Amino acid sequence: MNTCSITLTHISQSPVEEISQKIKETKKKSESGTQTLPRPPTKGKFTQNSSLSRCSGKGIKQITPNQKPRRRKFKLMDWKRYHKLNVIYSFLDELEQDFPAICTVSVIGKSVENRDIKMLKISNSDATNTAVWLDASIHSREWISTAVVTYLADVIVRNFKTLSKNITSQDWYIVPVLNPDGFGWGNNGDEGSSANPSNVFYRGPAPFSEPESAAVRDTILGSSAQFKVFLSFHSYFEQILFPWGYKCEPCPDYLQLMEAGTVMARAIYETTGMIYKVGSTKDLTYYACGTSTDWSYAIAKIPYSFMIELRGRKHRFRLPKDQILDTCCEIWSAVSSLMDFIGSTKSKKSHNNEDCPSKQVADDKDNKRGKIIAPSTTTIEEENNEKPTCDIPKMDWDNYHRLSVIYNFMDDLEQDFPAICTVGQIGTSLEGRPIQVLKVSNSITSNSGVWIDAGIHAREWIAPAVATYIADHIVRNFSTLPSSISNKDWYFLPVVNPDGYEYSHTVERMWRKNRAWHGGKCVGVDLNRNFSYGWGESGSSDVPTHNFFRGPAPFSEPESTAMKVYITLHSYGQIILFPFAYKSQLCQDYVRLLEGATVMSKAIHKCNGNIYKVGISRDVMYSAAGTSNDWSYGEARIPYCYLIELRSRKHKFKLPKEEIEETGNEILNCVKALMEFVDANDVNIVAPPNNKTQVWEIRFTNEGQRTFVKTLDSAGAINIWKEEFSTMDVMVEGPRAAQVASMMQEREIPFAVAVGDVAVLIDKEQGSSFIRMTMDWERYHRLDVIYEFMENLQKEFPFLCALLKISNGNPNNTGIWMDGAIHPREWVSISVVTFIADRIVRTFNDQPASVTNKDWYIVPVLNPDGYEYTHTTDRMWRKNRSRYGECVAMDGVKRAKKARRTIPEKVILKSGVDFKVFLSFHSYGEVIIFPWGYTSDACPDYVELLEGGTAMAKAIFQESGHTYKVGSTKDLMYYAAGTSIDWSYGVANVPFSYMIELRGKKHRFLLPSEEIVPTARETMNGVLSLLDFVDSRCRGTQSK
Repeated sequence: MNTCSITLTHISQSPVEEISQKIKETKKKSESGTQTLPRPPTKGKFTQNSSLSRCSGKGIKQITPNQKPRRRKFKLMDWKRYHKLNVIYSFLDELEQDFPAICTVSVIGKSVENRDIKMLKISNSDATNTAVWLDASIHSREWISTAVVTYLADVIVRNFKTLSKNITSQDWYIVPVLNPDGFGWGNNGDEGSSANPSNVFYRGPAPFSEPESAAVRDTILGSSAQFKVFLSFHSYFEQILFPWGYKCEPCPDYLQLMEAGTVMARAIYETTGMIYKVGSTKDLTYYACGTSTDWSYAIAKIPYSFMIELRGRKHRFRLPKDQILDTCCEIWSAVSSLMDFIGSTKSKKSHNNEDCPSKQVADDKDNKRGKIIAPSTTTIEEENNEKPTCDIPKMDWDNYHRLSVIYNFMDDLEQDFPAICTVGQIGTSLEGRPIQVLKVSNSITSNSGVWIDAGIHAREWIAPAVATYIADHIVRNFSTLPSSISNKDWYFLPVVNPDGYEYSHTVERMWRKNRAWHGGKCVGVDLNRNFSYGWGESGSSDVPTHNFFRGPAPFSEPESTAMKVYITLHSYGQIILFPFAYKSQLCQDYVRLLEGATVMSKAIHKCNGNIYKVGISRDVMYSAAGTSNDWSYGEARIPYCYLIELRSRKHKFKLPKEEIEETGNEILNCVKALMEFVDANDVNIVAPPNNKTQVWEIRFTNEGQRTFVKTLDSAGAINIWKEEFSTMDVMVEGPRAAQVASMMQEREIPFAVAVGDVAVLIDKEQGSSFIRMTMDWERYHRLDVIYEFMENLQKEFPFLCALLKISNGNPNNTGIWMDGAIHPREWVSISVVTFIADRIVRTFNDQPASVTNKDWYIVPVLNPDGYEYTHTTDRMWRKNRSRYGECVAMDGVKRAKKARRTIPEKVILKSGVDFKVFLSFHSYGEVIIFPWGYTSDACPDYVELLEGGTAMAKAIFQESGHTYKVGSTKDLMYYAAGTSIDWSYGVANVPFSYMIELRGKKHRFLLPSEEIVPTARETMNGVLSLLDFVDSRCRGTQSK
C-alpha cells in the first residue's frame, strides 16, 4: 500500500515499507480498518523517493539549524493516541512559535462554557491567495476528526517550502476543535435533526444560536479572503458528502462536486485501499437541515464544500488509536489531490469558461430568471421614483425588483430556513422561464392551505412586492406567529407571468398580458381571463390585440395550469373582491365571503386609515370572465377566494417605491385578520368529487410509514411508481383518493400532489402513437414497428448487423450490452435504445475506436408481453405477464435468477465475448446507478464505477444542461435485491454495470413525445463518454 509522501534525511524506513508492514500486521489480526481490501492498488501516488516525509508517530518535522529544543509544558503532540484540548492548543501555539513567518494562532470565539475556540492560519501572506477552511470536532465524540486536522496542519506547516503551489497558494484556516466544551464526551442518538433539546440532533432555537457555529460564520464572512474550499471532518461513515442535506434535488454544482469528491475517493483508495463513498448528504445519509456544508456552499458561496466522514464503520466513534496514522495519511492524500484538481480546473477555466458547470447553470438560470437585455434603442417611460433596480443583488422593499432578484430571494429563504421553506417549479412560461412557488409549512398533515399569487398582470409591480413582503414576514417570524398562521401550509407565487413581468421592465412598462404569439405575432393573453370557469363570457375578448384577450382555450397558457388560487394580488383600486365576476348572480357563500372581506378591510383601516372597498366585481368594478378568482371558487371549490386590488387610485400602476413597505404591511395585517376569521368560522366544506387519477409524492419520516404504504400497494389501493430512501411516488385513482388521503392523514404521512391529472399527460405523451407507421423518434411505437425497424437495419447493413448485434467482426472486440423496457411502462427507454442503435449503425465508420472495437448486443424490449399490455390495456403496467393464479406477474428487475437462465445467460455467459459494459435503461429519475442494490456496502470497484458514472453525467450535462445524479442503487434509491446490474456485475463479472434512469422528474413515466430526441441525444453522449473512459482503463480492479 502507499502512504503520505513526506521524507526526511533521517528516515530509517520508507513510507511504502512502513505502511505496507503495518497493513500486513493488522491484516493478520483482522483489525486493519473496517473493510476488506479487495486488491492492493497496482500503483500509488507515493514512492520511496518521494519529496515529502513518512507518516511518523510524531508527525512530520524539519528542524532548522538554529532551532533549539524547548521544555514543553504539556505532552508532546503525536498521532499514536488521542489528545486532550490542552495538548492540541499547545501544539497550535508551538507551530506559531516555530514558524512565525507562516503561522498565526487566534481565538475566533468563545464556547458556551467560555473556552477559547482557537484557529491556526497558515499563509505566505500573498494577496492573491485563495482560502481553505478545515474544521473538526463539531461533534465532540468524533475524536479522529481532530487528529486528522492537526495532522494536516503539521504536514503543511513543516513542509511548506517543498509543497506544490496548489497547496502554498492558499491561506489555510484550521480549527481542530470547534466544540471545545463537548470535546471528550461521548453519547449516542437518533438520526435526523430535532427541535427537542434532549435529542442528540437538536438544532438549537435558531440558526447560529450557538457561539461555536457563529464563530465559523463570522470568521468566514468577515474575512477578506476568497474561500474556495470548505472541509468539515466527521466520523464514522467513510463518505465524502456535499450539498444538499436538506433536500433531494441536486445542487447547481452537483457534477463539479461529484468529480472533485471522486478525485478524493480515488486518492484514498490508492493510498490505503479504503473505499469512501461520494454523494450528497441527503443521498448517502438522510435529510439533514442546517449543516455547515449547506451553509458554506449556499450562503458563504464556497464552491467546493465537503463533509468528510472518516473511518470506521466497524468501530464507530471508537476508532482504535493504531488506525489514526493510516486515516491521517489517506486524508492527506485526498486533500492534496483535491487541491491539485482545483488547480487544474482553474487553469482550464482561465482558457475556456465553458468548462465550468456552475457557470453554465448560473447563466442558464439567469437567462430563465429574466436577465434579458433589451435592444439598445428601447427605453421605458416611467416616473423617476419608480426606476427599476435590476442590479440590486438582495431583496428589499425600498425598490421594485427584477425577476432574478425575486427568485434569488425565494432561494435564500429556502436555504436559510430549510425546516419550513421549499421552493419548487410548478410550470414553465412560454419563453422558457420557470414559474416558481415558495411553500412555507411546518409539515403538520392537518394543516389547511393558503395560496397567494401576484404578478398575473405584468405591469402591476406592487403585487409581487407585497407577496414577497408577506412571505418574508411569515418565514422569519414563523415560530412566534399565532396558530392561525402556523397551522397553514402557505404557497406563494410572486410572479405568475414572468415573461410579461420582465417585458414590462425591459421594453414596455405598461405591458399587461403574457408573451403569447397568436396569428404570427406576439399579442399576449390576459391570464386573468384564461381560467375555465366562466371563460368566454362577458368581460373578456376573443380579439388577440385586445387588452382582455382571453386566449384560444381555457388553460391554453402554461401559467394557468399551474395555479390554485386563494388570494390573488393586483393593482390598482384599493378594493377587495370575491366571486363572481362573470355573472350578476350571487354565489352561494356570498354572506360568508362578504364577512371575510369586511374583516380584511377593517384590519387595513385599523393599520393606517386606508379604506378598501368590498364587494363582487360587477358591483364595484366591471364584469370579468375567466378570472382566477372565479375559477378557484367555482371549479377548485376553495371556500375563501379573494382578489385584492392594491394601492393606489392616485398613482395608478406607478405606485412610488416609498409606498411599497406601507402597502405590504397593510395587506399583511389584513391577511392575518382573515386567517383568524377563517379559523373562528370554520365551516364543513365538502370537497368536490375527484375523478382524476393523480400521482402523489409521499415523504417518509419512519419505516413504519413505508411498510403501511406498501400494504396499500399490495391491496391495489395505490400503484407505486418510484421508491427512494425517504420518498415514494404513488398513483391514486380518483374514486379512492379521499379514502387513501384519510388513511395517510391518520398516520401523519406527509404527501403532496405531484401530477394533478394523469390522463392529461397520457394524452400529451401518446398523441398518434397508436397509428402504425415506420420507425421514428417523434412518437412512441408499438412492438411490431420496433421489430420491423430492427429487421430493416439488418437488411440495410448486413455486414454490421445481426439480430440483436452490431459488430465489425473483429475477434478482439469486447462486448457491450444494452436493454430497455424491462419495466414495460417505461416507454422512453425503448426509444433511447433504438435511437442509439440507429445512430451507431448509420455512422459506424465515423465513430471512434472506443465504439467500433465493441460488439454491441442490443435488446430494445426485454419485456414484450408487458409492453404490448401497456399499449392495449393498462398504461401503467410494470411487470411481465406471467400467470400465478390470476395474472399477477413478476417484477422484471427482480427476476435475476430466472433472467440469467434466459437472454442474458445465453448471450453474456455463453457468447465467449469479454463483456466490459452492461447498460440497462429505465425511467424516471435522472440518475446513473451501479451495484450494489441489495446491501449498503460499497462494491469492490466502487471508485471506478463512480468515475465512469461521473463521466457519463458530465457528458449529459454538456449536451443538455440536465444533471443526472451518480451513485449506487441503495444510496440513490432504496434497497433492491435481484436487480439486473447486481447480477451482471456480481455473477457475469461485467465490470462497468449501470442502470440509467432517464427523464423526467416532472412528467414521471409519461414523458411527452417532443422530449424523446433530446433525451436520446444526451444519453448517447453519456454512453460514448463512458466508452472512452472504459478504454482508458485496461480493466477494473474486480477479480474475475
